[in-house]
Amino acid sequence: MIDNCLASWITFARYLLDHNGDPVKVLLSRNTPDLARQTEYQNVFGCPVVYNQEENAILFEPQLLSHPLNKGDQQLLSTLESHAEKLITDLSSPLSFPEQVVAAIENVLGTGSYHQQDIASLLEMSGKTLQRRLAKENTSFQVLLDQTRLRLAKDFLADDALNLDQISTELGFSEPRSFYRWFQKLTGSTPGNYRKLKE
Repeated sequence: MIDNCLASWITFARYLLDHNGDPVKVLLSRNTPDLARQTEYQNVFGCPVVYNQEENAILFEPQLLSHPLNKGDQQLLSTLESHAEKLITDLSSPLSFPEQVVAAIENVLGTGSYHQQDIASLLEMSGKTLQRRLAKENTSFQVLLDQTRLRLAKDFLADDALNLDQISTELGFSEPRSFYRWFQKLTGSTPGNYRKLKE
């Protein structure tokens, strides 16, 4: 999950800096993976990756911090900060297994790699093990995915700075129409109508 989180931050940095946000080096506390996986890490991070470190860190050139953000958005910043504060608060207490799955889903929704096998891999287990452990908790991956998406969708719809296409992308839908149909199926209301009712 840590590896995925760092990769997500780098992906977002590249987005903000028009793909000029590659780090100098990435430090990971995890054990060194096999050679094939090392190559995958190198391709994702776009820089040398050092394993068995005392901390997990991304190292950037200092001058990168002075680079202007071409996609800065003050309203979106407040939404993301609120979400980050919630995540930090949640870290203070041990997470149950369903909560670990939800946290993993939240971290990767916008990347599109949020399916059951993707999340199982992030949690270093097989898809069947993930399914079995969730069944013991009287839930399922699809239930947690829908609950997580719906909660985030309602949060995003409360923020007028985000248009529906952006929200659809953030929730991992391949196209806005899929998001509209899914939201209406679960709530009985279209995203647009839900937003109007909350104004």
